[in-house]
Amino acid sequence: MCRGRQSALFGEQRQDLLELKQYEGICILDPGTFLIALRLAKLTVDEIKATFSQETLLTIQENVCLKEETAVKLTTAISA
Repeated sequence: MCRGRQSALFGEQRQDLLELKQYEGICILDPGTFLIALRLAKLTVDEIKATFSQETLLTIQENVCLKEETAVKLTTAISA
C-alpha cells in the first residue's frame, strides 16, 4: 500500500514512460537518474556547485525532472 503522494516512478524497462518525463506531477525516471535527483535534493547550493561542473548542471537542468525545491537549488547553483 502506498501512502502519501508519490513524486517519482521508475520506468527503466519502459522507454515510452521515460519519454513522458512527467505525468500529473509525478516524475518518471530511470534508476540512475533517480539517484542523481536524490543526491541533488540532499545537497546545499554550495555543495552542488562544488560537486558538479557547470556543464553537468546545465545538462541536469535540461534533462532531469526534479521536485520544485531541488530545481530551485539547481537554478541558484547555475546562476551563482
